[in-house]
Amino acid sequence: MRNRIFKTAAESCFTDASGEVTQELLNFYETIASGGAGLVIVESPTVDYPLSMANTHGYRIDDDRFLGGLSRLAGVIHKHDCPAFIQLHHAGPWHRAEMSGMQPVSVSDTPEPELPHFSTAREISIAEIQQQVVKFADAAERAAKAGFDGVEINAAASHLLAVFLSKAWNRRRDRYGVDSLENRSRFLLEIIRAIKQRNGGDYPVTVIINGLEMGREGALTLEESSGIAQLLEVAGTDAIQVRFHVHGNLAALWPEQLLYPEPMEGLPAEMDWSRGGAGAYLPIAAAIRNAVDIPVMGVGRLDPELGERALRDGQIDLVGMTRRLVADPQLPNKVMAEREADIAPCTACLCCLDDAAINRPLRCRINGHLGARLEEVYAPAQRREHVVVVGTGPSGMEAARMAGIKGHRVTLLSRDRKLGGLMRMAAMVKGQEIEQLEEIVAYYERQLSSLGVEIKLGRAVTPQRIVELNADQLILATGGVPAVPEIPGLESCRRVIQAPKLMDIARFALGLFGPETAHRLSKIWMPVGRRVVIIGGAIHGCELAEFLVKRGRRVTLVHLGDAESLGDGMTGVMKFALFPWLAKRGVEFILGARCQRVSDRGLELTTVAGESRLLEADSFVTALPLEPDTTLLGRFQGVAGRVTRVGDCAEPGLILNAINAGAKVFESTPMRRPGEASGALGTADTGHSVG
Repeated sequence: MRNRIFKTAAESCFTDASGEVTQELLNFYETIASGGAGLVIVESPTVDYPLSMANTHGYRIDDDRFLGGLSRLAGVIHKHDCPAFIQLHHAGPWHRAEMSGMQPVSVSDTPEPELPHFSTAREISIAEIQQQVVKFADAAERAAKAGFDGVEINAAASHLLAVFLSKAWNRRRDRYGVDSLENRSRFLLEIIRAIKQRNGGDYPVTVIINGLEMGREGALTLEESSGIAQLLEVAGTDAIQVRFHVHGNLAALWPEQLLYPEPMEGLPAEMDWSRGGAGAYLPIAAAIRNAVDIPVMGVGRLDPELGERALRDGQIDLVGMTRRLVADPQLPNKVMAEREADIAPCTACLCCLDDAAINRPLRCRINGHLGARLEEVYAPAQRREHVVVVGTGPSGMEAARMAGIKGHRVTLLSRDRKLGGLMRMAAMVKGQEIEQLEEIVAYYERQLSSLGVEIKLGRAVTPQRIVELNADQLILATGGVPAVPEIPGLESCRRVIQAPKLMDIARFALGLFGPETAHRLSKIWMPVGRRVVIIGGAIHGCELAEFLVKRGRRVTLVHLGDAESLGDGMTGVMKFALFPWLAKRGVEFILGARCQRVSDRGLELTTVAGESRLLEADSFVTALPLEPDTTLLGRFQGVAGRVTRVGDCAEPGLILNAINAGAKVFESTPMRRPGEASGALGTADTGHSVG
């Protein structure tokens, strides 16, 4: 390895139902390898189709006919002088019966699945265990034939191999049963020995284990995992990756999520929560390292600085990253070149891995080019033009950055006095505990400056001004407009604070203090009363409810949609944590209501059951999703050779959607001369272009 950074084997979902390696998967892993990582471990293919699968599609390694694609996958990584491992795992109780019509298998019968959407699993037989040992060995042999330099066995979380190791699951009384650590480890040890026998004793095999568990009686202790690690070493394991697992809650895969919206009760004292989750698992990795003489691989929101410190302190031997390498695959190269300021930040939004959990190809808030051929994305424009971007929110900043990378002359305009747009407001509401949104703004400030983008702030942008600039292309990224619910009395009621007014107040505070200080000062004063009714239950309303509850307000959340759409825009992991937390703190959720009228008396509504209610409150706040600005194209028609909308003004969404739209504005539609026909920009526009 050229350095001690390794890419962990998190799922990308750049796959399809064919079982073959896709071009997007090749592009994704080649990009990671070209960025300078010391080792790339690719995500798990299917070792036993379909029972070993956790999701409905993925690539396969259970038959020789897939060797061609697997060889190409190893080859694109090797092309950049980077070793390639492949992870092998069996989903076990994570396989859902509706995927295949087959009941999932586990160490013992599991009448209560790990998560509500999992299926009831049956106990795997000894004969089936032996079959699985062979299937893992077969898969490892194919991996070696395809050119992979080693394999990783996933025996962590609550997949099939992990549930054998933990007394929280294992209730067997045979030679694979609960009576001894050796018995519980036997299945995993047999797989390791079979792979070594098949591929040779010097063929690398690494293993992931839970160093510690919580949330269920019999959860694995650090003493037990240290003993398992010693057994793994004797069996020939070449390195061990150490994780933490919470039964019934997958948030432990991302340690900062265990602190949202407040720290989870009962978090083990053996871990380090002093950095908001980053590096929380290093102490348990260090304990495993003290128990064995083989390398230990650390994971858990590690960055270059924290990873370097952990290496020097002897806590771990290798530094694992996923989200940071997804956000910026060039991170290792930039660190080696002492260009840390150019690293695109991962802000722990979790959009990437939440997408993978629902079988949608990986997306990233800051990197809009996942799965693409970067030589095409960053190829210089055939003709240098003057690109004017209006709007300094995430889509505008990214569009300006991409225009600069393509070689255009770029001018960025906004009436705001600072970069960031509504993202600065989001940073004020969210705070910096989990998502460091201000890092995105700081990153764009540095990038736009280095690209020579001319930034002109604090002045209204008119069509005449664009004409004076003689723009070849105008990109409108001015944001959406706040939606206003049609409720009689909304305009006249003194207790109503509509989103536009709230945004103006927030803009004023942000102009004076900045997001972090405004976030702190809001704990002292806010322009809302003690009792608040929030109208709107998507991400905007839910995050506002959290914000207000933490400031001592009594909140009722009125969601005009159904339960399934509650929290739309939030990741599944965050909803899983936030909704019970809000309920525990007295927030009432009213779903599917029809609002009849609002006045100083209160909000009159009819519930989904037909009941009439009057909600009394000191303040009624609207918090609905933004709507597209349909007036823009008409106002700016003809002022430039081509006019395009991106971001919320075209299709409102999350920060992720905005940045991805800005990233693809040149990828989707090449620059055209004035007067040429213009088409749609995919998700960046709806086809309403003029020129």
